[in-house]
Amino acid sequence: MTVIEEFTATSDTSPIHAGHSVDPTIRQRWRRSRVLIGAAVVVVIGAIVVALGSGNSGAVLDPRSYTPSGSHALAVLLGQRDVRVITMTSVGPDEQFETSGTTLVVVSPQYLSSDELSTIASTPVDLVLVGAGLDEIQALGLPLATQPDDGKTLRSPSCSLRAATVAGSAQLTGGGYTVPSGGQGCYPDGDGFALVTFERSGHRVTLLSDGTPLMNSSLAKDGNAALALGLLDIHPDVVWLVPPAIAPASSGPHRS
Repeated sequence: MTVIEEFTATSDTSPIHAGHSVDPTIRQRWRRSRVLIGAAVVVVIGAIVVALGSGNSGAVLDPRSYTPSGSHALAVLLGQRDVRVITMTSVGPDEQFETSGTTLVVVSPQYLSSDELSTIASTPVDLVLVGAGLDEIQALGLPLATQPDDGKTLRSPSCSLRAATVAGSAQLTGGGYTVPSGGQGCYPDGDGFALVTFERSGHRVTLLSDGTPLMNSSLAKDGNAALALGLLDIHPDVVWLVPPAIAPASSGPHRS
């Protein structure tokens, strides 16, 4: 394993103490949570824009990256919610994660080796895959298939998943996925869904068709931030895997 950085929020913005659960029967609290998230995102995005002027760079969907396609703003928001974000660039064959209290986020899985995908397939932690294609799905042994993109960018959840119903409309492209038996699909995309989640061997697997809701440049738009936080603000630790093919050359920590 290559551990790059354990992220700790250092923003001057006020923390959001929204907690890790929302009463699903109180819709007003859902709306209030989304408003608070939106306000915090605006402040964090402002800090990111300032940082961009200092020449910081990074990879797509990298939680250390201040660039428009990076995910540093989301890492700040997670840190404010007491969620620790740990960035990795590789997974060893004997990699062990905590069986509880951890979410493994894998972005651009097409850049991972077959051995790394095999290790990820056997992990007992909750898994969030971003932008997985058919080859990666088959390598991971997941019981679903890809569907063509219908060309839309803004989608309504059309499901009962709490993270999606709190977020409402979100920006998702890239095609859809079929839904395994017992699973749930959100944000319809043609004959599939841009978000699919299901239980597998005692842990949850979630697929996002692309990473737009996680990016600095789009986090403040529509329900993107609420969706991203709803999917990742579940456990105390988020291990974020950025494959070396897209990871920045410098692994020095970035600070807001």
